[in-house]
Amino acid sequence: PIAEAAVTAPDSTAGLMDNIAKQVKIFQHQNRRIAMAVAARGDVSFMREHMANYLNDRDVMRVAVARAGDLFNSLSPDLREDIEIVNAALSGTTAANVLRSLSMTWKAAHPDVCIRAIQVTHLLRETCNAIPARLWQNNRELQLAWIRRGCRVLGIFQNQIDAAMGLEIAEHAWRDFEQVPLRLRNDLEFMKQAI
Repeated sequence: PIAEAAVTAPDSTAGLMDNIAKQVKIFQHQNRRIAMAVAARGDVSFMREHMANYLNDRDVMRVAVARAGDLFNSLSPDLREDIEIVNAALSGTTAANVLRSLSMTWKAAHPDVCIRAIQVTHLLRETCNAIPARLWQNNRELQLAWIRRGCRVLGIFQNQIDAAMGLEIAEHAWRDFEQVPLRLRNDLEFMKQAI
């Protein structure tokens, strides 16, 4: 009980948990309260070493991957395709890796996850490459999310630029304004809005 209280205390540290784990075998038993406390701290190495029996626990892992997205690839295939787990794992540094680990079929069925990945990632090019070409071609919201991040217009959707997308390009990706069709750039009303 004392060891459990020390581990679940809000100010518990990884060092304290390591010391307790070496001396007391509380981590070898199913103790969900401890697992949730450790997951909330996001201590990936500790979880992998001492709490492998929780890697398939949906609730614990949803909390854990939200704090430490690199734990995502250690999860069971079923949990790696759980939309709540996937969304929890998306962060600036993990979005590209999370998307790379998902099947093209899964990404096509959940384009909103790809859109969110574009919105949060720090690794835009890697995240872009993890999204199937068919999704880039057929999903306007994904295209707009890309443009709104100030990214270059991709050739794969260049022929789909209409007035609304042209205005998004003018606002967010102005370096590519020449990609807007000439008929729009010659339209005085469109240009007034674009400026």
